[in-house]
Amino acid sequence: MTDIGLRGYFSVLVCLSALLGCSAGTRVPEDSFYRLEVGAPESVREKAALDGVLLVEVVAAAPIYRDRSFLFSDNASPQRLQRHHYRHWVDSPPNLLEHGLAKYLSAARMATLVVTPDERIDHRYRLRLSLERFEHIRDQGNGAVVIEAKQMLTKRDVKLPLQHDRLTAKSIVQGSDFPAVVAAYRNCVESLYAQVQSALVQSE
Repeated sequence: MTDIGLRGYFSVLVCLSALLGCSAGTRVPEDSFYRLEVGAPESVREKAALDGVLLVEVVAAAPIYRDRSFLFSDNASPQRLQRHHYRHWVDSPPNLLEHGLAKYLSAARMATLVVTPDERIDHRYRLRLSLERFEHIRDQGNGAVVIEAKQMLTKRDVKLPLQHDRLTAKSIVQGSDFPAVVAAYRNCVESLYAQVQSALVQSE
């Protein structure tokens, strides 16, 4: 091999070594998984608001809301939703809301018994929430978290719904780190649960 060929060969080796070194120094972020836990209801009834078993069911209005990844949008293009690649909920938002809401309403004594569909218990009342928005809106500052849902309360052997409402909760993100975003979600969910509780009281 000529001197020119040897110099070219070693140049290629040096470049490859540099590239491999850069790639080895790049650290891929680890996945993080977040729980969604809220506090106990502020008011607890002495007597159940609904006489009978209440089934709580939360469904996704669009398949994207069954994704465990955190979703965000930009105020400049609100129609476009994106995923965080390394930040996820421990379960899908509908499942988190369903079990959390059932626990919340049970603690508030909003029915004789509060159950979820996976418990397969016969029920007299059915509370169904259809989740339409569950996202972090990035805007000036740290943005805000928004949750929107449709709520319907029905009773066995009664054709028309007892309630049919729209629920909206919004919370400003109070900080630049990601735990502040999770805290804003928690505030939104607490507001949503309180709205559901208030609506059930009115249905007595």
